[in-house]
Amino acid sequence: MQQGFAVLSSDAGHSAAVPDFGVDPQARLDYGCQAVAKLTPMAKSAIKTVYVDPGSTGIIFQVPPANPVGFNPLNFALTTDLDALYAGITATNATYTGSAMSFMTPPNPTRMQGLRERGGKIMVYQGVSDSIFSFTDTEAWYKGVQKDTGTDFARLYPVPGMGHCNGGPATGQFDLLTPLVNWVEKGIVPQEGGASARGAGNAGGVNSDVPAAWAADWTRPLCTYPKVARYKGSGSTELAGSFSCE
Repeated sequence: MQQGFAVLSSDAGHSAAVPDFGVDPQARLDYGCQAVAKLTPMAKSAIKTVYVDPGSTGIIFQVPPANPVGFNPLNFALTTDLDALYAGITATNATYTGSAMSFMTPPNPTRMQGLRERGGKIMVYQGVSDSIFSFTDTEAWYKGVQKDTGTDFARLYPVPGMGHCNGGPATGQFDLLTPLVNWVEKGIVPQEGGASARGAGNAGGVNSDVPAAWAADWTRPLCTYPKVARYKGSGSTELAGSFSCE
């Protein structure tokens, strides 16, 4: 909103304090069948109201909400029976013939020709230490997109050490919105970016998982997959300039 965008935010039909809300039939109905269908027309209406120019481009930049109150991601990762959770998410019964997973997974997630042909662009980031969704699955999806749709419209940015959207001993503060806009509107293909740690005094909020030994200006390059940040051999190990994406 600070940059003049029309914004619509929602919890997508669920507000549970644990990530297995999909096991709840009503939550599945809200998320899988109602939330998006009802919110999308509202978002389009807001965009039309704000952007009078018919040539304006609507851009969706979306991320799941921060860890809800009462949810401990470390405890979830270490103690949850993931096999049992997966069985519940993929289960069906006489009343609900569609599983929670089927509601939340597109039928052909790697085939995005429609978006690509409209000039759409995708920039995805994920914490490599995400305890909710495996980065390995995201990596496999991205490779599938490149194979089935193309390599010229999507970028993936792994964030080492970061958990589910934030947290973790990581440089988890960066701007992907500006390069996304420049890519869509100006044709400037994004490359690596810069990321910083949210230490003490950070205006965007402090990440309590940042090690106390890290400097306030601790930075790293934000590399496009499959590149990773490697030390150049000289310079401060606390600054992004001492690393290159290779």
